[in-house]
Amino acid sequence: MQSCYEKPRFNSTSPRSAPCTLGGCKSAFVGYVSGVTDVLFRRTFLSSVLFVPPILAACSEAGGVEAQPRTYNARGRITEIRRERSSITIHHEAIEGLMPEMTMPFTVEDEALFEGLSVGNDVDFTLTREEGGRYVIRSIRRR
Repeated sequence: MQSCYEKPRFNSTSPRSAPCTLGGCKSAFVGYVSGVTDVLFRRTFLSSVLFVPPILAACSEAGGVEAQPRTYNARGRITEIRRERSSITIHHEAIEGLMPEMTMPFTVEDEALFEGLSVGNDVDFTLTREEGGRYVIRSIRRR
């Protein structure tokens, strides 16, 4: 049996197999910790190499900075116009692939779009969903 005052002899394949069993000997613990750290590092490194690139590629394709906002066509009735806020509230039909029927305010892209519109008009409009969840009307016309 080896004492704690001798140089420890570790089995290179198993850091847990330190020969010292005395209570005051810390060399077995140090060997165990370095082995665990090495295993955790290998697993973390392999995970990051194998899984992170495909995830980043998917994110850039799905909604990266270069992606154009999707355009939706809708129909509805104007319930409120607020030119000072560049906003128009419309009770719209369900917008396929976006939202159910509801009444909500939309930001208007250009003040010129307000021309000829009034509360109660039935309209067809085109909108986009911008980053941050803001809905912007790009075109609108009376039916």
